[in-house]
Amino acid sequence: MASHAGHFEGQSWPGEPTPFPSEYLGETQIVSGRGEVLARMSRAEGEGIVTADILPGQTPRALPSIPNRFWVPEMPKEIDRAWALSIQTGREYYLSTTLPYLKRRFKS
Repeated sequence: MASHAGHFEGQSWPGEPTPFPSEYLGETQIVSGRGEVLARMSRAEGEGIVTADILPGQTPRALPSIPNRFWVPEMPKEIDRAWALSIQTGREYYLSTTLPYLKRRFKS
């Protein structure tokens, strides 16, 4: 799983865009067919590249179950709340703005 790293300036929405500083999650890892983490880099480690030796092909034994948060790190509560709010406002924006535009644009 690859992930972007670094800082960027975001824009709040909906309404008048307001710039705010933000950063990408920056977590990346290479995992074997058995679920073993072969290489990993966290956001705290900064930008970089991870590599690992792998053997392509089928996994010869039964796979373990995947933990609930295997790919996504635990997030601070304020980010979870912002994510939930953005899903709701994003849905509202899609229904009020994007969907009508698409219907007009691709009217048959």
